[in-house]
Amino acid sequence: MDGTLGTNGTTAVIGAPVSTLLLSFNCLVLGFTFLVGVPGNLLVCWVVYRNKSLQTANNALLVNLATNDLLKCLLDTPVFFVALLLGENNLDVGELLCCLQRFTYSLSSCVQLLSLVIISVERFQAIAFPFETDKRKLRIKVWVLLIWVFGLCLAILSVTLSKDALFYKMCRQIRTATGVHSDIFGTYVLIPVWGFSLTLIIIHYLRIFAVVRQHTNKIFDSGKHVRSSALRHASGWQGGTLSAPRTGGIQPPETGAGENPGHRGCAVTAVSHNDSRNSAPKTPEIVGAVCILTPSARELGQKRLEGKLAKRFGYIIIAFILFWVPMVVILLLNAIVENNVNSVWSRVLLELETSAMVITCIPAAVNPLLYTAVNRQFRTEFNKVLSVARTCGHSPAT
Repeated sequence: MDGTLGTNGTTAVIGAPVSTLLLSFNCLVLGFTFLVGVPGNLLVCWVVYRNKSLQTANNALLVNLATNDLLKCLLDTPVFFVALLLGENNLDVGELLCCLQRFTYSLSSCVQLLSLVIISVERFQAIAFPFETDKRKLRIKVWVLLIWVFGLCLAILSVTLSKDALFYKMCRQIRTATGVHSDIFGTYVLIPVWGFSLTLIIIHYLRIFAVVRQHTNKIFDSGKHVRSSALRHASGWQGGTLSAPRTGGIQPPETGAGENPGHRGCAVTAVSHNDSRNSAPKTPEIVGAVCILTPSARELGQKRLEGKLAKRFGYIIIAFILFWVPMVVILLLNAIVENNVNSVWSRVLLELETSAMVITCIPAAVNPLLYTAVNRQFRTEFNKVLSVARTCGHSPAT
């Protein structure tokens, strides 16, 4: 791939051309994405489909993300792999295959990015308003529709601008006299969308952490206050029954001084039985705390649970950002630096841009592993499916 692509005559590293090393790296990454991403995302969709307990509004966006990752692994990754191999041998892959790769790559990337934005928005809404489940279900249905419509629009736009993109030129073996390369879609569409989405994600997760910290402090303060007051009531009952005359039945404790009844979630009761009025005093047979889940305590507990879910989704978003940073940096450098094939710096950027595109495919394979690592329900269901598969594999043939 000489000329515009500048692969022939590239400086050798450890006895091998840089283009060959990068091609090997790209093929390994794409192969890993396909082999791990396809069964992983299929398993995520299957587990949610088979378990009613996992069919929640929280997991609807996760299944949408897994579906998009499966699309990237099944369509974009194989086409990308074939185009790289044929392009290395100076073969024209064909306009249809090159445009298909450009379309699937742009569609899956935009849908993945927009899904993560909506996940952060919905996590904040679930924490701030934990009991608006009906509104959340309707809102998520609308979000999913808008995500795919917007993703399709951006993918069609990328195909119309594909003839200026690097990978299209590599795919079609196009050489220009000037050797100038510019990716209009990547520079002027993808980078702004990525930056705007990243800003929204950061803003909503900062709000999530602020709300979670605020309500965690409330839970801690209320729990400590109730627990100490309950112990104070219990010790008072035990001391009082030894010196004061007993009466049958249940005697409610008095409210301690300085205690706010509105925050108290537990009431201590003592039960004693009299066999005779002249019998010696006995300690209560039952001393315990009856805990009452007030609406405010229930809301705080629900918000704490939603905060844990937000933390789990945060790992997925962090992984996505890390794998996309090289692509964004290289696109920015291509927009700033004069991109002429006669310069060594330009040739290096052209080679690295392809590898950066390949790296952006890794989240499609990593996301199912993150679901399993941070979610106990998914981990349990995955173990069940894998144990059944192992049992079927080791069963003796009849």
